[in-house]
Amino acid sequence: MSRSIGSRSWVVDGTTAPEVHIRAPRWWWPLIFLPIWLTAWTFGGIMAIRQLLIEPQLFLAVWLVGWLAGELFAALAWSWMAFGEEVISVPPGNLAIARRIGPWGITRHYPLNECTALRAAGWFGTPGSVSDSLRPWGLSGGTVAFDYQGRTVRFGIGLDEAEAHAVAEELNLLIGSQAGTAGRYE
Repeated sequence: MSRSIGSRSWVVDGTTAPEVHIRAPRWWWPLIFLPIWLTAWTFGGIMAIRQLLIEPQLFLAVWLVGWLAGELFAALAWSWMAFGEEVISVPPGNLAIARRIGPWGITRHYPLNECTALRAAGWFGTPGSVSDSLRPWGLSGGTVAFDYQGRTVRFGIGLDEAEAHAVAEELNLLIGSQAGTAGRYE
């Protein structure tokens, strides 16, 4: 069974608990531009590797390390925008947040007794931080947050305000029904 919360989020029955799925933001300009850029970037890297094999040069070897980092970052950003989703579930005693691209992903578990103040939250943070620099690519941040061990954990990347409130409300209901303390996390 699946029930829509908003344009990018929905609730499904998971194996151990209901899950809230949030599709990654689909920004069309990068989705169209990045494959074209990656094609040209890959061609440039192949030419540099060929040149390095013919005549080894320290500068070219160092440049290829940066080339590989750019290649991987652009491929990750495009894959996230095209196929990514966040999956938030409330298995017994935990709040689990997974970021997945197809079958691959990373899941973080947070004990519910250490999570407080689940809420919709704006785009806050330190402008110079590494994680903040990944926000324009849709790879970090979020508009739903909770407090955990003195820090703020965020998810729901790129949700508008109304949908972020709806996701927070749905999760508060799921947590409250599990713990028998509806409203404790609001």
